[in-house]
Amino acid sequence: MFHLFARSNQAPSVCQSGTPLTYANISIYKLTEGSSFNLNTWSGSGGLSYSLDVNNGVVTS
Repeated sequence: MFHLFARSNQAPSVCQSGTPLTYANISIYKLTEGSSFNLNTWSGSGGLSYSLDVNNGVVTS
């Protein structure tokens, strides 16, 4: 089992009902067994850090 933390420092470019989402630079941290994460510093140990973009409803990393 794993847990994900996500955040962004900006609003989505497109976020409207009936329109595909466009949102850049979403920071993700994936926790796995034995890893830890500090919400205050947005840093972790033993997990995986990466970013996601959503362009016209399609997620890429």
